[in-house]
Amino acid sequence: MNTFEDYKVLIDDLELEDLTPITKSNLIEIFNGAIKVNPTAANTKSGVEIDVKPNWKQLLQDDGSILRDYEKIGWRVMWYRQKYSNGSVREWLSFRNPKYKGVKR
Repeated sequence: MNTFEDYKVLIDDLELEDLTPITKSNLIEIFNGAIKVNPTAANTKSGVEIDVKPNWKQLLQDDGSILRDYEKIGWRVMWYRQKYSNGSVREWLSFRNPKYKGVKR
């Protein structure tokens, strides 16, 4: 008697964590690449949003200079964390052009 016939498992829905070590220079390349790909987003209220991967968190927390260096050259950088009602959590960084003053009405 096979009791598991009623279940379907979709492997496409599975997201594996990337646990490869990340370095400061890797993160800077990722951030610069995302900003370069979508420079107009930097001039919006939400800015260029980059999801924080689990293997980035420790380095970002331990080495605050990574984000401070962007602030020193004029970027406004924010680290957001939002918990949804279904229990999932999203963490992301927002890089915004400091010259962006919002939409004039």
